[in-house]
Amino acid sequence: GSDAVLGWPRVRRRTVRIEGLAPTLDGYRIGQLSDVHCGPQVPEERVAAWVKRLNDLDLDLVTVTGDLITHGPSHVEAVARALGGLRAKDGAFVSMGNHDYFTDGEHLVRELERHGLSVLRNRGVVVERGGARLYVAGVDDTWTSRHDLARALRDRPEGAPTVLLAHDPDLFPQAQAQGVELTLSGHTHGGQLAVPGVRRLSLARFITRWTAGLYRQGRSWLYVNRGAGTTGPPVRLGAPAELAVITLRRA
Repeated sequence: GSDAVLGWPRVRRRTVRIEGLAPTLDGYRIGQLSDVHCGPQVPEERVAAWVKRLNDLDLDLVTVTGDLITHGPSHVEAVARALGGLRAKDGAFVSMGNHDYFTDGEHLVRELERHGLSVLRNRGVVVERGGARLYVAGVDDTWTSRHDLARALRDRPEGAPTVLLAHDPDLFPQAQAQGVELTLSGHTHGGQLAVPGVRRLSLARFITRWTAGLYRQGRSWLYVNRGAGTTGPPVRLGAPAELAVITLRRA
């Protein structure tokens, strides 16, 4: 089928309703690119094409949730150069994934920042829109125990809805416990070789209970992006690559 090879990622649009969201943030659109895996199978030109697709959507905020490269230093500068082209009204923000530390993670961070991206490693920033504030935070990689959710949230203004970039969706219960309204994750590739139509047999089930798509627990939401790139065999059976657009709405 068309998903059997790495094709053009589809844009998946989802709406998240948040209680107490300010009117000026109603309709706020957040783009998400995840699991880029720039490398031999995903060249810089392909990443740049994904960036252009997101830019054409004229988003309020754009995020990249980890695994920018597959391994090794050879594609660090390439992926930073391509992602440096991301444009959104309130900026572009990145969180790190486990593959990003298979090489010199500090080198990757330096290159990303040199190209104008904000890398959120256990920290957050306040975005203002018409007097309303949105807190955008990111946690560092969980697989290498670099994550610190409490530190990432410590500067959160009281009453400001929070968007958390966390490559690993298994952080969602902790984020929910801390009152995070929306967590954006990746990591699973939606299974990459998921059995079509049989979600419970997705290979991602061996990694996490949160395989792909939108989840809700109480007042907290989680979106698990299927990713744009691939690792391992260059195929995606039943787990199509995607770019996501999440629209915030008043509950």
